[in-house]
Amino acid sequence: MLKLYSEIIPDSQRFKKYDIEKIYLSVQNSIKKDKKGSYEDRFYATMSDLEFCLLLEKQETIKKIEKSLEELNPSKFLTERPLFQLIWFVNLLEEFSEEPNSKLIELCYDAMDIFERHLYLI
Repeated sequence: MLKLYSEIIPDSQRFKKYDIEKIYLSVQNSIKKDKKGSYEDRFYATMSDLEFCLLLEKQETIKKIEKSLEELNPSKFLTERPLFQLIWFVNLLEEFSEEPNSKLIELCYDAMDIFERHLYLI
């Protein structure tokens, strides 16, 4: 949500005090712990990790998503959740951002393509 707000309202000082990278680093232990848990814990921890990577606009994220979907082979329900979140996120960015972040939007579209391909294979 912070990334969404900061993209939609880029001049707001309210969101400048938050650093997505620092937040990501602060949750790494929790993500690592959950990746050792049940199947659903592993899936959600992996998706959380990948969401942060997308928000930080890390290019290698797309390959990580492909690999994670191959390894975890999630059900249709689990695959649809992050896909719908991405669609919602991109729609809001495109609708409300005065200057949409094209790199972030492109990465999200690439990620959506991968989730859609996985759904097709299920």
